Formats: sequence, structure tokens, C-alpha cells
Amino acid sequence: AGGAIAAICAAPLVFGHLGLLQGCRATCYPGVSTELWGADFSTALVERDGRIITGKGPAAAFEFGYTIVDFFLGEGASLPLRQGMIYQELVEG
Repeated sequence: AGGAIAAICAAPLVFGHLGLLQGCRATCYPGVSTELWGADFSTALVERDGRIITGKGPAAAFEFGYTIVDFFLGEGASLPLRQGMIYQELVEG
């Protein structure tokens, strides 16, 4: 109770096959998007729908990790990590 499940790249297809994505927004590697059975597929780098967190692929790893931190520690908890890793400069150019 209170936990999350998370998968990135092609791994979210397992959630789809288990029926865990019914009516949920989810993302994954584009080549396996048809395997997200019942999901509302998104092209976003990361999606969080309730306690389900999915990431699009390897390039989403930082945002995926920050989303998991925010889930468990509260919105904005990842900000010091983002700042310490100079993430915003990477994203904003």
C-alpha cells in the first residue's frame, strides 16, 4: 500500500500484458507501444498516473528517476537533485 510500480523503455509492456494499465496514461519505447494493452498511450518522456510511472526510453532516465523521487518524497523533492546535477541547464539549453 502506498507504493509505486515503475518501468522504462520496453518494460512497460509487462504492465500492459498484466492488465495494469487499463485506462491509465503510459509511455514506452515506440516500438512496443501496441503492447500497452488498455493504456492511453502518450509520447511524453515520462508519465505518472496514480502509482504507475512509465518512461519512454534510455534518454528519459533522469526525468524517470526524478519522478520516482517526487512520488515517494513529495512534489518538488527532486529539485535539489536536478540543481546539483545541472539538469535544468541540459533541458533548457
